[in-house]
Amino acid sequence: MVLLEDGSMAVDLGMEYETLLLQLGALSRKLALAKETHDEQQSALDGAISQLEKKTATLEKMEKESFSNSVMKILGTYEQRYHRESEEKISAKLEFDKAYVLKINAHRYLGDLEEDILEKKNRLRDVKEQLLRRNPELLNIVSEREQKMIQLQHYYTQTVEAEEAANQLLDAISDILTTVDSSDTINNWEMITEIDILLSVVDRHQLDVAEAMIIDLERKVHALVRELKDLDYIYDSQYQTLTECRPVINDFFSGLFSEWSTKHIIEKNLELLASLQKNVQQILSILLERKHELEHDFLSFSKAE
Repeated sequence: MVLLEDGSMAVDLGMEYETLLLQLGALSRKLALAKETHDEQQSALDGAISQLEKKTATLEKMEKESFSNSVMKILGTYEQRYHRESEEKISAKLEFDKAYVLKINAHRYLGDLEEDILEKKNRLRDVKEQLLRRNPELLNIVSEREQKMIQLQHYYTQTVEAEEAANQLLDAISDILTTVDSSDTINNWEMITEIDILLSVVDRHQLDVAEAMIIDLERKVHALVRELKDLDYIYDSQYQTLTECRPVINDFFSGLFSEWSTKHIIEKNLELLASLQKNVQQILSILLERKHELEHDFLSFSKAE
C-alpha cells in the first residue's frame, strides 16, 4: 500500500498504473494477431486483383477482331466462350470486392489498435511521472514491473512470429507434397526415365510453378531459422534439427530438374520432404507450448497484485 505525503493512499493512480500495464499487454497480443490477419487479407486482395486483371484482359482480347476470334465465330464457339469468360469476370469482381472490404477492415482495426496502444503508453508515462513525483521510493518497484511486462510482451511477440513462420513453411511443404504425390504424377513416373522425356510430357508452365514452389520453400526455411534465432529457449535445442535438414533441402533444390527423372529419385525427395515436415511440426509444438506458458505467466503476473 502506497501513502502520499498527506497520508492518503495513492490507490487511484496505483490501480490505473496496474490496469494500463495489463491493457498494454493484452493489446500487444491483439496487435500481433491483427498484423497477421492484415497480411493475409493483403495477400488475398493481391490475388483477387491479379485474377480480375487476367479475366478483364481475356475479355478485352476476345472483343477485338482477330483470326482466332473469327475462327471461333465460324465454329459457333465464340458466344459460349465469351459468356463463360464474362461469368468468370463477374465472379472475379465479386471476389475482389470481398477481399477489398476485408482488407480495409483489417487495416482500420490495425490502425485503431496502434492508436489505442499509443494513447495508453502516453497515459502510462503520465501516471508513472505522477507516482514517482509524489513517491520517489517507488522508482525501483515501478521499473521492475515495467521491465517484466516488456519482457513478457517481447517473448510473446517473438514466439508468435516464429509460429507464423513455421505454419507458412508447413503450408509450403504440404502444397509440394500434394502436387507431386498425386495420382497423375504417380501414373507418369514409370514413363519418366530421362529429363528430356520429363520436359516433353510436362507443360513448361507446370515446371515454372514447380520451381517457384521450391524457391518459396527455401525462402520459408530461411525465414523460420531467422525467427528461431531470436528465441534462445528453442533455438539451441532445435537448431541442429534444422541444420541437418539444410543439406537435404539444398540437394532437393539443386536436383529439381536434374534428378527428378526416375521414380526412385522422386520417392526419395518425397521422403526428405516428409522428414522436414515432421521436424517443423515438432518445432511448432514447442512454440505452441511456450506460447501457452507465456500466456499463463501473463495471467499470473496480472493477478500478483
